[in-house]
Amino acid sequence: MIKIVGVLEPFNLKQNFYIYRDGNQIYAKELIYEDIPETILNLSKEYDTNDVVLIGAKQYTQGIKNTIRKKELEKYNQNDLKIELV
Repeated sequence: MIKIVGVLEPFNLKQNFYIYRDGNQIYAKELIYEDIPETILNLSKEYDTNDVVLIGAKQYTQGIKNTIRKKELEKYNQNDLKIELV
């Protein structure tokens, strides 16, 4: 199983994202806020996964989740990503 995991901190300029396959980290990337939605969509297609986990402050991660959903709807006219907030 492949998952995209974002560790989000509201006051940091760059946010950390990882790809895990069967519990092992296979990819890591630092992103600025504006690049998160597009990069998540691209990574989900590249690694053929719909599972996204966002870890961090609840309101901040909810805002990013909404931004990703909006971008996905604009780009693909659907919301297939399963975004879990932790």
